[in-house]
Amino acid sequence: MQTENLEEERVLLKYVRAKNFRSAHDLRLDIGPYMTVLAGPNASGKSNIVDVIRFVVDALYDGIDRTIASRGARAILHRHRGGVARKFVIALGFESSSFAGQHQFTVEIPRNGDASIVDERISGHTNRPVKARFDFSLAKGDFVKPKHTDTSKALKDLRYAPDSFMLSVMGDSPIVAKLLTSSLMEGIGTDGESESISQAIIRMTNFLSDISFYHLFPNVMREPKQLRVSDNLDEDGANLPSVLQKLTKQKGEAYNQLVGALNQVVPDIEDVRVRESGGYHYVQLKHGSLSSNSEGSGWLDISNESDGTVRTLGFFVALYQDPPPALIVIEEPELAVHVGALEVLGDALGEVSNRSQILITTHSSDLLDLFPEGSIRAVASLDGRTKAGSLRANQAAALRGALMTAGEIHRMEGLSIEEAS
Repeated sequence: MQTENLEEERVLLKYVRAKNFRSAHDLRLDIGPYMTVLAGPNASGKSNIVDVIRFVVDALYDGIDRTIASRGARAILHRHRGGVARKFVIALGFESSSFAGQHQFTVEIPRNGDASIVDERISGHTNRPVKARFDFSLAKGDFVKPKHTDTSKALKDLRYAPDSFMLSVMGDSPIVAKLLTSSLMEGIGTDGESESISQAIIRMTNFLSDISFYHLFPNVMREPKQLRVSDNLDEDGANLPSVLQKLTKQKGEAYNQLVGALNQVVPDIEDVRVRESGGYHYVQLKHGSLSSNSEGSGWLDISNESDGTVRTLGFFVALYQDPPPALIVIEEPELAVHVGALEVLGDALGEVSNRSQILITTHSSDLLDLFPEGSIRAVASLDGRTKAGSLRANQAAALRGALMTAGEIHRMEGLSIEEAS
């Protein structure tokens, strides 16, 4: 396995598809390579779109039963005038310079009985190390013969098991273990084809394990914590001291960007650090207006900062953490942030999108004005069914011609979808 290539190559989420999942009766949404902004009124289904992605990630780690139980089966299944759907389908598309692939699965939740994955499919094609096509499917517990392959006996005899396919937990790193064993890869083509297919599938699963979702809670971030090894900030910001400790020790570009962005939002703040007391660590911010006092002054514990300041700090840590996640998902980043600071947040989002895909939801007309037309996806609820897509042609033309801003359209008539698919 060529680990270096796997680490260097950037994988992108290309699209999200969902049928009968929550309000998504038949959702088809393309995701931009850099920034995607979901904008729409309350109850349009923006959070449900986010939960399509989150469901796959949760199921990858926790399994289907626990993932469904945490949401409630009745809440997941789409309701319509004819009743309640008993199955839902989710598909995610991925792409990089070496492959394009899709992971799709169907879950059935009977009225009486346990939920089950009734079929699952991983398909796509690779460009390197060699060109190859792959199409692995499970249907009702049995492997379906992959197309364009000379299937080995081991693959024919394999039945669905808890550690089969993507929706599984395999140690610390979720992988499609059974598909990647040498016995299964025998007869699927040349060694180069097997390697190409293996790398593509691993890249897809690695991407899913490197998505970060954020709902930051100031009170949680204020609490002193014991340090732990943390590559990424927790969804609620609970491990803020651990992630900041790493950034402040490195004093690298990520640290400089973090402090610079925070200073633009709160000009009085000049620096950030982590301190320890009794085995617990807490965050302090340095205020320039207090620096003329006695030695050590100017530093305030984060417990004394406003909710807006704490949340803004967490927001920038989420963006500038090192290493950066493959995909960063933030719902309503404008919350608790003064309207005058939104431009700084928008600039930071645009900058970080060059190394991490960004997906945000927003109600803010002012924040919408900061993003190009191609990044914005309108979200609407039609008869209780969530639809999402690029802006209607006349609205997109108005933005490109600088006749109106996205925020103005959002305030006046609401953003509309070009094709309600």
